[in-house]
Parts: sequence; C-alpha cells; structure tokens
Amino acid sequence: MHLWISGFFDDDAKDDSLKYKLTVQPEHEAAVLRILGWKSLEESPGGEWLLTCEQVKAISLVVNERLPTNLDIFIGVRA
Repeated sequence: MHLWISGFFDDDAKDDSLKYKLTVQPEHEAAVLRILGWKSLEESPGGEWLLTCEQVKAISLVVNERLPTNLDIFIGVRA
C-alpha cells in the first residue's frame, strides 16, 4: 500500500482528466500521514480526500516536490 496524490481542474472545468499524479515515497509516508492526522496507511479512510491549501503546502515541503496550486489536489491509499 502507498499514498497517491492526484490533481484535477476544479469542478467548474469541462476537462475532468487527470492532470497531476505523484506516488509518495515510503520515506515520506509517516510525515504525510501526520499532516493528514491519519495513524497509518492501514487505518486511513477509504477513497480520495481533497487536500486543503495548507496541507498541499506542508506536503510539498515534506516530499520535496512542488505540488500544483492551480488544481484540486487529492490524496488516497492505493494497493
């Protein structure tokens, strides 16, 4: 299991295709889980969760990757 980040244009856009994707590397998972307030991958909520602007900024720093700010950014657990 791993954390997966995805980005899409907001709901008003006519294009609903995937615009950004990132698999969180294992060495960053614990820090990202803390930002989300999740205890572990196994205990994380199902589905994909929309991140707040603050969470996007914090996760960007942790994973050392600039996440897009012009998209709705989601995170979820993938097998």
